[in-house]
Amino acid sequence: MKTVYLRADGGTKTGWGHINRLAGLASMLRASFNTVFVTAAAETHLLSKLRGHADRVVQLPELAEPDFASDFRGLETQGHILVADGYHFPEDYFPAARAAGMRTVFIDDFARGPFHCDCVINHAPACASAYVNLPDSIRLCDGIAYALLRPAFYTAISGSPDPRRILLSMGAADPESWTLKLLKELVPAFPSLEWQVMLTGSFEAQHRAALAQFADAHKQVVLHPDLDAEAVCGLMESCGHALVSASTTLFEAWSRGIFAAALAYTDNQRLIYEGMVQQGMAFPFLAADAKASLTAYLAYEGQRCRRSATWNPPATLRKVFEELAA
Repeated sequence: MKTVYLRADGGTKTGWGHINRLAGLASMLRASFNTVFVTAAAETHLLSKLRGHADRVVQLPELAEPDFASDFRGLETQGHILVADGYHFPEDYFPAARAAGMRTVFIDDFARGPFHCDCVINHAPACASAYVNLPDSIRLCDGIAYALLRPAFYTAISGSPDPRRILLSMGAADPESWTLKLLKELVPAFPSLEWQVMLTGSFEAQHRAALAQFADAHKQVVLHPDLDAEAVCGLMESCGHALVSASTTLFEAWSRGIFAAALAYTDNQRLIYEGMVQQGMAFPFLAADAKASLTAYLAYEGQRCRRSATWNPPATLRKVFEELAA
């Protein structure tokens, strides 16, 4: 059986999204491949989580700069597959992997290049036109058909949404404290809404404490810390609305049947935001005019693109990797 090496670094404070995407991919591929995480992640609970998704975890020195020869010393490479997710890999990383006999895949968010791999995966909808300089020799797997989510989000929708409930999630870390900023502005302006707020262990302690204090003072705000994927699915399916960052969380909400308002606050969210809005999968939310944006979103009755019964990214992605391994 061939091996897929999943290469990403990070922890609960930074890089969590890259690791989470590859954890989902590892779960999809385990039936067909030996899966090995190669990572500089050092947090015990994170390593334990990765071991639940992959067959093996190779832990690199913490804070080490990516270097292919060092990262894969002692590992068998000839005929196997490397998939990397992150913004810190040097330009010679993929050429070195290919010289060692590997097929290579890069999980991308920017469409900037240059690319030196066999395949690029970008799950932002309608992003193919951004790859104007991608060589014909590199396969592009773009759009929602290749959505990299955790297994629970591919299951059938079973909840009953309540139109009074609105989910709020600004991603895994929310380094700019958008969650609290939006609550302070919107909760008083929309007193009939019940705010279901997701937060994770990646939130700074000061941010979590401020959110807890705000929730204590506003009975319509409920905090949901550190939910696993199944619990997130259940919470999302109970909400009739959502205001989320244009990140993997937006895909997760869409997968649970929510037409969400999307806020893009970092450059790596731009293609997801533009694609989801353009395809009618999300509503454009502008933080500079938050009250008007939320009013327009709640009143919106236009076309909405829902997930189809044939949407099956795990099968689509498994086929991509099987073809790479052939």
